[in-house]
Amino acid sequence: MISAELSHNPYLLNTTVKFNGQAPKINSQIEKYEKLPLKDWVHLVPEIYYNEMNGYDFNLYFIGTKSDYEEIKKAFLVKGISEEDVRISHKNEIEDADTKSKEVDALISWLKNTPNCKFDFDAFWRETSDLFESSYPFILVRGSLPTNMDSLLSFERVDSATELKNTDLTSTPIVFYIEEKTKPEFRRDLEAILKRHDVRKEQLFFMISPELDRAQVTRVISDLGVEKPQVIENYNDDSVMMFIRNYPITEFIRTAIQLFRSEVEKISDILDVENKESKIANAEVHKEIEELESDLNALKDADDFFVQRDNYEAPYIFKEIQQILIEQLLKWKSRKTKITGENEIKAFAQDYIYLVQSEIDRFISSISAAYKDEWNSICKDFSVVYANAGIDTEYFPTDINLPAVYPITIPEIKTELLKLTIYEEAKNDFFGFLKKRVM
Repeated sequence: MISAELSHNPYLLNTTVKFNGQAPKINSQIEKYEKLPLKDWVHLVPEIYYNEMNGYDFNLYFIGTKSDYEEIKKAFLVKGISEEDVRISHKNEIEDADTKSKEVDALISWLKNTPNCKFDFDAFWRETSDLFESSYPFILVRGSLPTNMDSLLSFERVDSATELKNTDLTSTPIVFYIEEKTKPEFRRDLEAILKRHDVRKEQLFFMISPELDRAQVTRVISDLGVEKPQVIENYNDDSVMMFIRNYPITEFIRTAIQLFRSEVEKISDILDVENKESKIANAEVHKEIEELESDLNALKDADDFFVQRDNYEAPYIFKEIQQILIEQLLKWKSRKTKITGENEIKAFAQDYIYLVQSEIDRFISSISAAYKDEWNSICKDFSVVYANAGIDTEYFPTDINLPAVYPITIPEIKTELLKLTIYEEAKNDFFGFLKKRVM
């Protein structure tokens, strides 16, 4: 079954894809999206994979967050592609934004409470506290502020979109409250917001007053350019919270990771310099440490070698020699030779006995030679292990006398061979007076 793979890490903006186990070809459609959030181009995934896989009917394995996995499945369903056509499975799950955000908070707490001479937390905090302590902005265009304010959200209410002219709205949820008396202003505000380059339709939400016809207002919003309006009942609507997790919180995690990596690189540079200085100042000590590490590695290799010796398998040449013997003997068995006369029968029986004896002698000789070669190989391997370990420098494999090989003489089988002869009537012998023996 043909298969494809899509892996996306939203916190590192790493995307890798495989089509039938192969990386994308040069100038593949996927190249322009690999460094973008999956949610920005998830609607294009079905088309991309259709072109790369020459149609549907394949398995798609996804590695990423659960929310991205659900978006992938939704994208195919929206295009009318059933689960039988493209069988999508969540191969490995990456932690969601809420979990990652808590891990970032835990790391900050640990850094704060665990002093390190190589890391100045106070200086780091002075430069970055705005990122870690600030809340996520939430814009309300008209309407009333919520009574229960979420500590993670910073609500700002405006009466007109013009008040946001100098505000960066990237990844900021914007909720329009629509009522009868403000419908003209709403139309004007929405058109102004949609013209901005820092706003995407996914961050727009609409609360419609009960006095208005909800279906009619929704059609108006769609006509103004928001094809699928996200109409909500309250500020904590699931779609709003999903957007906040997928965009501002994910972007916060991404920025935090970049900051942590930057600090790690700084500390690594400091340690590299100190290590170089230490090697110069303590050259002898470092030399001894390196020698000890080398000895330990050699001992580990030796130990592994002895552990693995129980897995020894006889070389294939032993089976090969045995097979040659069997084949040579079977060649005689397959012969069908017509013989006339007792002398010819006895001669052929003697030939067979000679063949068996010769092949057995050759078998014993070959096995003995192979046994000796394998013994020498094992001795050599163990000698190298002892030499490399450097512990027992006087070691030398104990001489072991190879087992004595005694000749094998086959028993007398001529009589038995003669019993196996088959009699056949000679041609033109109408009365059966003449017979031929067939071995």
